[in-house]
Amino acid sequence: MPSASRALDLAQGLDLCRQAGLDPDALGAPDRGVAEQDAELAVLLRVFAAQPAQLAAALRARDACHRAAAATALLDQRRRAAADLHRIVHDLRAPLRGVRNLVDWAVEDHGPALGAELRETLALVQEQTGRMDALVAGVRRISRAADTRCAWERVDLEAVVDTAWRLAGGPPGALMAVGLDACPAAAPVELLEEVLTELFENIVQHAVVEGPLRVSVRSVAAGPSWCLAVGDNGGPVPAHLRGRVFEPFVSRQPPTGPTAPGQGLAVVKALVTVHGGRVAFESGPRGTVVRLWLPHAPPPGWGADGRPPG
Repeated sequence: MPSASRALDLAQGLDLCRQAGLDPDALGAPDRGVAEQDAELAVLLRVFAAQPAQLAAALRARDACHRAAAATALLDQRRRAAADLHRIVHDLRAPLRGVRNLVDWAVEDHGPALGAELRETLALVQEQTGRMDALVAGVRRISRAADTRCAWERVDLEAVVDTAWRLAGGPPGALMAVGLDACPAAAPVELLEEVLTELFENIVQHAVVEGPLRVSVRSVAAGPSWCLAVGDNGGPVPAHLRGRVFEPFVSRQPPTGPTAPGQGLAVVKALVTVHGGRVAFESGPRGTVVRLWLPHAPPPGWGADGRPPG
């Protein structure tokens, strides 16, 4: 008596025969010619040979569904985390501003009666609470960037570059936009404008240049993605900071007063990452280059018309 697994294999084999248009009961009958049996055997071999390819196709389809579901779940998780962070940031800013307002009122109302030491202490409290407020605002800004979703639409990259340069207050004649033809017909236009504005502002405000500032922008095809490279002729970023430039609040400029430097590149990374892209940074004696890779098509979860989820 055949085992259960052998019986299952036999049943599957008979089913394959019927799918191929063969009569399992007639296979190998003594009254059938050798040539006819060989032809039927060839059909069976082709049917069995096709099974691995069909199985591989089914597995690929299943994996694609799992990846799409995982991407959607990740987007939902990021949205919930961003909502929680917004709430925490709001709760932090309220008491900070309250403390700063109380100190401001004390200085305004009783300044002449306060001793020099107390006035110095209150000025330090004002500065530190102002800086803490700037840090909290920076966290909120970066978290909002990580929750931003832009639509894929027709793009004129040259116009986007020019607009971002003007918004960043770039000096006339310093921008050299070269090789922009590799940009696809559709891209997240709002994302590109915000990212380029952040990069240009970072260059204009912080690049250390001997002589005239020069900024270059070029696009390069990169398989399923395309790359946008923004470079300048400024001095190199210190070696100990190069691996951390995309971290929040990491900057070669020390904080002065109620400020929180080091937000721009963190915002750039958050925006690009949430749209299925990646970023890279390199700096040396000849200048600094930031590269962004973006997919030609929207990531999983976007609509067929390029619109973001929700």
